[in-house]
Amino acid sequence: MTKGGASLYATPPCACYDGEKGSKEKIKDIVITSNKNYTDTYQAGSNLSPLMSIEGMYYPYNPNQQDTLLYSKQKVNEYISKKTIIPILFSLLFDSPPTQDKKHIFTIRYELDNGEVYTYTTPEITFQ
Repeated sequence: MTKGGASLYATPPCACYDGEKGSKEKIKDIVITSNKNYTDTYQAGSNLSPLMSIEGMYYPYNPNQQDTLLYSKQKVNEYISKKTIIPILFSLLFDSPPTQDKKHIFTIRYELDNGEVYTYTTPEITFQ
């Protein structure tokens, strides 16, 4: 972990179109929680996604750019509201480090528009 933020990595575990080009489903919701207090406002168990951004790499739908990767970074809530395709690779980044506890176990839950739900719990992460 580095000062000023941290990364959580995930790749879509669902059926893909054109193999490695990513999922045709869209993410309906992302909820990230911690077992500890992140800030005074975001206590253990509360949804931390408003404190996070998502970075992703995409293949465009334009056939003239089929071998080009596009990069995007936006707030998680903004990404969800746009209902864009799932990136082939994405990172969840905290916009600032915790102000309370420095050791956290995070649970990441995301739901696709087809109803599939995926959950991952991290090992303990220490912020410096």
